[in-house]
Amino acid sequence: NLKNEKDLEIKAIAMINNDLKNIFNEIIEQVCFTKRNSEIINLIIKFDPDFIIFDLLHIDNILFGRIKSLKKQIVSISPIFSHISQVDLLFTRGKSSALKGPKIYSGVDYIIIGNHVKLIGEDIYKSHLESQQLPIAITMGGTDAPNKSFKILETLVKFDRSLLIWVLLGEGYAHSYTELVNVIKQNPLHEIILARTNKSMWKILENTVLAIASGGLTAYEAAFAGLPTINILGQLEHEALLSELIDSGATINLGTISELKSETLINTINQIYLNRDKLLEMRLNGKQMNIGMGAFKILDVLRKHHALEAL
Repeated sequence: NLKNEKDLEIKAIAMINNDLKNIFNEIIEQVCFTKRNSEIINLIIKFDPDFIIFDLLHIDNILFGRIKSLKKQIVSISPIFSHISQVDLLFTRGKSSALKGPKIYSGVDYIIIGNHVKLIGEDIYKSHLESQQLPIAITMGGTDAPNKSFKILETLVKFDRSLLIWVLLGEGYAHSYTELVNVIKQNPLHEIILARTNKSMWKILENTVLAIASGGLTAYEAAFAGLPTINILGQLEHEALLSELIDSGATINLGTISELKSETLINTINQIYLNRDKLLEMRLNGKQMNIGMGAFKILDVLRKHHALEAL
């Protein structure tokens, strides 16, 4: 009998980004947040949580083994966590994985949209769409280790119609800014702005009609906000995480950066430039996916699992 599952309120330790804390709005007093690996074992012992929740790419093997030994339910809301096969529950975007080990909840229902993402109003979007100088953004994540930003900008400056290009660089971007500036100088037809962003990212994206992204969560955030995307991936296996966006027509997938040909990107931008109604169609497709309820859905699942454990 799960009727009283809310009476069995859960306790959790969460190693997640601050923007994702809205998962726990209803139970914030029963959640302990941390970003320090060094304190998590002591926190688990003292706080005695029902769930340990990770939004990480990697955690030390020995530390993860110690966490597992404490016999708590381990949850990942990152689809590419290094210990993903060893967690108990996995919430992931894209189609369900054949991964063995965790109980998997997949699809747009479980995508968490942080409070930092702002909806782009219809009037604002259409006004930018009518601009002769088409405003687009390049956003390749916080570190952009393979320097996709440079490779994409290097291609776009060759485009023979006027663009306003925002290049959004994360705080972890460690490549040469000088190289980017030198690329900008190659074609005075375009206006190009380099912006080091974090919290201001969505204030900038509100001024664009298209984002060239790296296939991560940003692509789903953009669909929620009403911003079409072109995605250029770092690895081919990440394509599965975009499957619902691709199938819905909310994004254009151009494959991996290593296989991308300059003419493919140029031709795609040209088609959009000449047929801007395509962007309105993509925007509508994204908004019709009804992204944005993930925080409620995840908490609901955790409550149900806790109630089952209590039987």
